[in-house]
Amino acid sequence: MKRKSIFTFCAIALMFVLSLSILTACNKNKHNFSSEWKNDEQYHWHECTTKKHTDTTKKTPHVFTWTEKTPAGVHTDKVEKGVCECGYETEKTISGTATHTYGEEWKKDASGHWHESTCDAKAPTHDVMKSDFAAHTFDEGVVTKPEGYGVVGEKKFTCTVCEYSKTEEIPALDAKDNAISFANDLVDEKTYDGLAFVIDPAKVNRKGDGEITITYKGENDTAFSETAPINAGEYTVKATVKGTAEWKGGEITTTIMINKREITLPAGVFVRKLGENLESGKFGLTCINVAADTNNVVEWVTIGVPETYYAIGIHTIGAIALTVDNDNFELNKGAYDTVRFTVWKAPDSFYAGIQDLYTFSGSSEVLITTIIANGTVKKGDQLLVNEIGKIITVNKIKKGTGTSATEVETATAGEEVGLYIEGVTRAELNRGYMLSKPDTIIGYSKVTVTIRSFTKDEGGQNAPIQTGIKPNVAFADTFGEVTGEVTFPEGTTFLLGGEMLEGVTIDFQGKKVPAFVGRRFTLKAGGKTIAECIVTAVPNATRVRSGRMFVTGGVEVIEPIELGEKTFAVNLNRSDLGEVLKNAKDTDTIEIKFINSGKDIAKYTCTPGTGAGVYNEVGGRIVGSYLIVEFYKNTGYDPKLTGNNGEWVFTGDDIFIGIGVYIKPASGSGT
Repeated sequence: MKRKSIFTFCAIALMFVLSLSILTACNKNKHNFSSEWKNDEQYHWHECTTKKHTDTTKKTPHVFTWTEKTPAGVHTDKVEKGVCECGYETEKTISGTATHTYGEEWKKDASGHWHESTCDAKAPTHDVMKSDFAAHTFDEGVVTKPEGYGVVGEKKFTCTVCEYSKTEEIPALDAKDNAISFANDLVDEKTYDGLAFVIDPAKVNRKGDGEITITYKGENDTAFSETAPINAGEYTVKATVKGTAEWKGGEITTTIMINKREITLPAGVFVRKLGENLESGKFGLTCINVAADTNNVVEWVTIGVPETYYAIGIHTIGAIALTVDNDNFELNKGAYDTVRFTVWKAPDSFYAGIQDLYTFSGSSEVLITTIIANGTVKKGDQLLVNEIGKIITVNKIKKGTGTSATEVETATAGEEVGLYIEGVTRAELNRGYMLSKPDTIIGYSKVTVTIRSFTKDEGGQNAPIQTGIKPNVAFADTFGEVTGEVTFPEGTTFLLGGEMLEGVTIDFQGKKVPAFVGRRFTLKAGGKTIAECIVTAVPNATRVRSGRMFVTGGVEVIEPIELGEKTFAVNLNRSDLGEVLKNAKDTDTIEIKFINSGKDIAKYTCTPGTGAGVYNEVGGRIVGSYLIVEFYKNTGYDPKLTGNNGEWVFTGDDIFIGIGVYIKPASGSGT
């Protein structure tokens, strides 16, 4: 207690000292403050009036006494006036004191809802027109459009106070993953059959129902295609599944194989005409139609043969040397150790053989039935019957047989036709005679052939073929048969079955048989077909050709139509000859000379009025409109013709024959 009193006493003493100090200072600088108030917007105070003093009393905030200046009105708030004791005045507006009339119906927009003033709205701000403004209070919403896979849904929300509504999207469902695969029973391999290898879209599994597209690509293709493959090879198959709303799309690939089809060489001989089936400058010696064996594959398959075997003749070749010129096939070379084929050649123009003959009562026409071996014949053509040297005229051509036969203007190789002809009698013709154009095929008494003897299994004879035999020579292309003596080349006396021999001579026993290099025929003896032959050479076929000749007696030289080795024909109706003969009288003598190197080698004379003709040093006859000339014997002038048993034999180069035509009046003077 005593200690507390000491502290109190010390404090009082300190205050007393300070008071004395202040009183001492004031007394030294005394202020006289004005009773007038000074003020600003915030404070008021009194200022010292002593000279040179700027001191003021402490500034204190205004304290206002408020009174109503302007009462509240419509859309205007009440205004009050404040006055401080220092005399400073101010005003303030009391917000919310304006008067409005509001409707009971809720007004709304996206921001919220409110009651709207119904009074005259002339206030500068229209916020005063809204009462009870508040943000919407929405319910949980109702789905108006359900969402789906790839489909956006909708949901409607409604304010529970004012019934304002809004719509929001519901995101679409994502497509589900798909599982794409080929069916386990998918056929992915086949052998070439000429048909497209189509993969059925039904063999593609997927969860959804998206559209399936199948495309293919070969080993050498750069892109996929919807075209299904046909040819042999390996292919990639792509199945593309189009996406749907519910399921995703996708693709999958696999491989398929079209294997080459194995073909087997058929038994027998391949026969190809020289020049047929040309391909890359080569002819297909062994083209075979494999359609029957390949599920309706209609196409030709070429069996490739080394060029060594392309010559005309009969050939035997090891199967190992053959190749298939087609990527879709492969050759079964184990079927035969060797195969053989024949390469033949036809002339450039028409020829056919007489198959059957018919005559008609009251008509001079003869009907010849035939199957055309080569070329084309047309109505009006003049043809040569080679074996008798006569010219016939084709008056009519019918195709087919019996009542179904129809008349045509032309017919061609392989067609069965009837030729209605004139110029010969039925008695002059025989089955097997060859018909050809007058300037084409030559008759030969001998030919050189390659021969192949038939085996017993092929229908041949048991005994070998001996040189010197005289079998029947049968021509399938003309239905004809003649006798021919077979002579083997020196050093060979017989031929066993299945053996082949070149350089064999067939002598037709004095007959002129139409032949050409490449013509085929068979040999028959004892009721059996014992061998096949193909002509590989004919005797030196120096031919009579017309050359440039001088004009004798102002007469044009007539060029002959070539017929053969020792025969040619002159068309008496040709225009140039007609010009010479048009002024001839029936009593005149017409002389036709055959000239070589300026010398007459033969001549023919006739008198038009009698129709009779005389041959001098030549054999010949008038056939229709043709003069057929056959050279027989040497006249003494023989630069290029040599006698041989009374017949002309042409040797060396071609000879050139000119023809001079003369008209001799009955008086004996010539023109």
